[in-house]
Amino acid sequence: MRTIGIILTGGRSTRFGEDKSLYKIDGKPMYQHVYDLVDDSGVTDEIIISTNEKLKDEFGAHQVIVDEPSLTDVGPLGGLYAVAKKYPGSRFILVSCDTPYIPSSWIKRLAGHSEKHSGKSVVTKENSMLHPTIALFYDPNLKDKLATHLNSGGRSIRSFFDRIDVAYLDIIEEGYDYADFININRKSELK
Repeated sequence: MRTIGIILTGGRSTRFGEDKSLYKIDGKPMYQHVYDLVDDSGVTDEIIISTNEKLKDEFGAHQVIVDEPSLTDVGPLGGLYAVAKKYPGSRFILVSCDTPYIPSSWIKRLAGHSEKHSGKSVVTKENSMLHPTIALFYDPNLKDKLATHLNSGGRSIRSFFDRIDVAYLDIIEEGYDYADFININRKSELK
């Protein structure tokens, strides 16, 4: 089965004060940290930068897919939909650009957990808190289910989980440090 990595970079970054996907940490843009960790995991066949029209030319030689014009500002599901539309039947490792400290071994765990649970989608959680933009999505009808959800006004990635078969993988139970999974919304949250 083809596995596509998706790096989400199309957010507004309003709390951060500038586009966080391009903000440099240790001399490297935040999105590139995430791209590299997904690549280092060894579980993807290809990695796509999912972004908006404004940022589409900011990612060098990386392959970019822009959100559908009719689905701008709908959050992570818009990016997932645009990539799922181009690669139907694939499974997708979704990681937001503002989680640059995730260990690449976690991406391997998501893939392994999906295989252990008969190909279910797998969402990262920390005790009762979900990390919905660190997930593996697989459903043979994912593109159509996303279209139905988005066209009915659904914007919440969490409410979309009701439409697909989902398993959860807990970072605490797996022995990982919760600090590595921080979603950076403000510069003060950088390590």
